[in-house]
Amino acid sequence: MEGGPLEPLEDLSGIEENSIIPLDSILPPELFLIPIKSRPVFPGIITPLIVPSGKFAKAVEETVKGNSFLGLVLLKDEENEKETSENIYQYGVVAKILKKVNLPDNAVNILVNTIRRFKIESFVNKDPLVARVSYPEEEPGAPKNTTKAMMRTLLVMTRELAQNNPLFTEEMKLTMLNVNEPGKMADFVCSILNLEKEEYQSVIESNILKTRIEKVLLFLKKEIELVSIQREISDQIQDKIDKQQRQFFLREQLKAIQNELGIKDDKFEKKYEKFLERLKNLNADPEVIEEVTRELDKFSYADPNTGDYNVIRNYLDILESLPWEPAPVREIDLEKAKKTLDKDHYKLEDVKDRILEFLAVKNLKTMKKAPYYY
Repeated sequence: MEGGPLEPLEDLSGIEENSIIPLDSILPPELFLIPIKSRPVFPGIITPLIVPSGKFAKAVEETVKGNSFLGLVLLKDEENEKETSENIYQYGVVAKILKKVNLPDNAVNILVNTIRRFKIESFVNKDPLVARVSYPEEEPGAPKNTTKAMMRTLLVMTRELAQNNPLFTEEMKLTMLNVNEPGKMADFVCSILNLEKEEYQSVIESNILKTRIEKVLLFLKKEIELVSIQREISDQIQDKIDKQQRQFFLREQLKAIQNELGIKDDKFEKKYEKFLERLKNLNADPEVIEEVTRELDKFSYADPNTGDYNVIRNYLDILESLPWEPAPVREIDLEKAKKTLDKDHYKLEDVKDRILEFLAVKNLKTMKKAPYYY
């Protein structure tokens, strides 16, 4: 099931919350279960849901005719898409249907008020899903002062995240300030974090308040660190863009001034473009490319009427003309070497043999070694 925009709905009579009898006391022992995807819904919110046509839409209709309560449970494996008893978590949230509207494709759009956690004890029916449930009581798990201190920490960290995250709306910030109960505060903060569905579900399944707040504090700390890293990366990228833009504008201004003063003409521009094209085709090590780029930058600023201009130009000409390609492996012709030695040097057989041995060893080494550079 998915959340979505709610069209004008008709009120359902007879299912408004009773102002005298506590709502918890009238929660039913059995619930129609509606599987939801991606993330669970937390207690204490009013949210729209779109239930597609089929057995779950019929379950909603049956619920409206009865007590108007249904159970929202998270799917374990969304790729499986089998909405069976084996593919849903044991803990969910009971919700009361406040309003509904039938959509043209036989789907149902409902507005629900989520109330509290429940635990599936057994299944009464599996098509559609109907379960016998219990409603675990929330346990403190820690002294009151400890819980109070943890709640303050939660509030401070949430404010820190809200200040650094533009996705936090003013409405979220106001809601956060108006929540006084530790359990509801933990649920609200968890609901606005960007977590994996298993992490959300672990909070849903935490009935001990101390454990729940500790989990949310851990998730909150990770979120703050992530936002901090994202901001740092964003600032670095922005600084780089600003620097590049500044350099571009300065270059353009310098070109305009040089053209205005007649310092540089089209001949210079052609020379610069020629060097730039050579640099692109230069097959050299990164250190060489970096050095040529640096010299090319200096060349672009140089005044053709100064000595520096000619020095840099000659240097670039030399760098570009050097053979940066890997040198071919040259194998020495030993037969030819022997004939040359015999022709030019009479006798000295031992010396000529040593020379030929040296050349033969060099041939072997060259064949085994990677190509060298000039």
